[in-house]
Amino acid sequence: MLKKLQDHIAKLERPHRASQVSEYVTLSFGAVNVKANKSLEIKDLIAWADEALYRAKAEGRNRFIIEEK
Repeated sequence: MLKKLQDHIAKLERPHRASQVSEYVTLSFGAVNVKANKSLEIKDLIAWADEALYRAKAEGRNRFIIEEK
């Protein structure tokens, strides 16, 4: 699903004049896949997804990273 979203946005070729990475708007995603348990806190999920997003951007943008926890 994430790849389809990226492909759809890429086909639109929306200009991104402020970007130093791409002349068009791109999408990067960070997600986390965890096994639910009672001690899991939403703040941890958000932090892990945020880390995955920054990894995706650091690896060249227009990527998605799905962390397994």
